[in-house]
Amino acid sequence: MSNSTVSIIIPVYNASKYIARALDSIQKQTFNSYEVIVVDDGSTDDSVLIVQEHSLSIRLLHKINGGASSARNVGIKAAKGKYLAFLDADDEWLPSKLSVQMMHMEENKSLIAIYCKDYNLRSQPKAYTHNLPELIEKNCEDIFMHPYNLTTSSFLIESTVIREVGGVDEDLKTAEDIDLYLKVSLLGKIGELSENLCIKYDIEYSLGTTLSSYEDNLNVITRFFNKNVDCLPVSFEKKFRAMNVYVLNSWCEDLLWKNKYIHALNICFRSLNVKMSYRGIHLLFKIIIKYCICFVRSKY
Repeated sequence: MSNSTVSIIIPVYNASKYIARALDSIQKQTFNSYEVIVVDDGSTDDSVLIVQEHSLSIRLLHKINGGASSARNVGIKAAKGKYLAFLDADDEWLPSKLSVQMMHMEENKSLIAIYCKDYNLRSQPKAYTHNLPELIEKNCEDIFMHPYNLTTSSFLIESTVIREVGGVDEDLKTAEDIDLYLKVSLLGKIGELSENLCIKYDIEYSLGTTLSSYEDNLNVITRFFNKNVDCLPVSFEKKFRAMNVYVLNSWCEDLLWKNKYIHALNICFRSLNVKMSYRGIHLLFKIIIKYCICFVRSKY
């Protein structure tokens, strides 16, 4: 196990419903030079028992509950592989995921990390075609403008790189993945594979589905820009405003869908204050119309 090329890190907290599925997907990988590190983040269900009874060879580490970021950092410190791959306990990989990524990493020495696209619950996974997926090299600007194309379970990175950036920020409850991608993008090229090689499950009440994650995303983007403004191209200021507007408008749409009209209106004004956009103006009228309809209905 000490000679493994890839260290697979899985943080687990009360994931007894899903963890076996994730481990099974590792066992089905066509690439087999890996070690599996499961970090139990203080689970109170049967997660640990399921991991212990699985037929995979697993290094099981335990810690007091502190969140997925701290659990990933424990795994990073313990990892022995040249590369690190992350898999959330409620996600799974297609069998060719690691082999395809590793093939591209070995053939493209300029890359320090690589990710693939993923299926979600609304799309049906397809069998891998055995044709190498297209690889697109992404620089810092590309990642900054499209950080949501990356998901934690799709990411494979050189272990020296992730340690150089200090691992995952444990102070962030959400958007810690965006923060990591942005920090890594400053150090070198990141490859994007056109093939969907992961299956991402959005579990209800997970951190990524909470409204507070929008504010966290804004904070991460702002912190990254302010910290690196002197070494970033002048064009980044325009991109920074564009990303703020994108996140605020997405937040506004989510609030509107949840019928939180006053909150949606406040966020919409924040967006328009950054930049007047067609999407923002459209949302403003949409909020007003929906609020008026709701008000009228409440009177009858």
